[in-house]
Amino acid sequence: MSPQLARYRESRGEKVSTGATLLERFTAPLLFEPGTSWQYGPSIDWAGRLVERLTNMSLEEYMRENLWKPLGITDMTFFPARHADMQARLSGMTLRDPQGGGTAVDYAGPTLNTGVTDCLGGQGCYATMPEYMKVLHSVLVDDEKLLAKATTRQMFEPHLTAPAKKFMNSLRDRPEVWTLFVGHFPRHVDLDWGLAGMLTVQHDEGWREDRTLIWSGLPNLFWVSCWRSTLESVRMLTNRGLVHRSEEGLVWNLWHAGSTAGGCAGGRAHYVV
Repeated sequence: MSPQLARYRESRGEKVSTGATLLERFTAPLLFEPGTSWQYGPSIDWAGRLVERLTNMSLEEYMRENLWKPLGITDMTFFPARHADMQARLSGMTLRDPQGGGTAVDYAGPTLNTGVTDCLGGQGCYATMPEYMKVLHSVLVDDEKLLAKATTRQMFEPHLTAPAKKFMNSLRDRPEVWTLFVGHFPRHVDLDWGLAGMLTVQHDEGWREDRTLIWSGLPNLFWVSCWRSTLESVRMLTNRGLVHRSEEGLVWNLWHAGSTAGGCAGGRAHYVV
């Protein structure tokens, strides 16, 4: 989303966010000093590398021992091609038919993780929906199997400095950027950033509560989670697997209904049937 970094990559004969390894994909100059602005970027991917360095384990090995096993998850991996049974069950993607008619056609192109050989902390896990819901359930009921209660609370606190918050909110004036954020973000609602996504910091009557975490993905993947006195245990997941930047209709209605219901969660990942 940064024109400067796009030009930098092009000057080196590279495409943005491509490559087999973390270093190939996300090595770039610092755009600004931390806290002075905001940019959608790979910081969580680099945090994943830090975990690997500190533990002397791959990120998958660490997550298997410390995240997946405590939740009883056995059908989750960064590398489904190494698991024949999972690869055979991998769900496909679709596109709007370029010929028109409003129908969906199979997407046969590369995915975000095609050719990746590293575990990336910000993307790339594959899981069945029941396994993924175990993660959502643990966070929503705040059972401390994954996160301490104090950490969960911090997820729903605003963390941007004033300059960073101002810049992030200003992106709503740039439709070529803002349309990449799938979903609806009313212009009159003040936005900040929690530890897990974009955060509303005011109540919007008939829409979203104060301290609602929201994020989405290009293939129409949505998650919403609202904090009140405790985390709500209502969950919703909308995943159409349709690669499109701005879908209306059913997804819009589900998003709105879930947001006003209280607490909802879904996610952006790869799914196995």
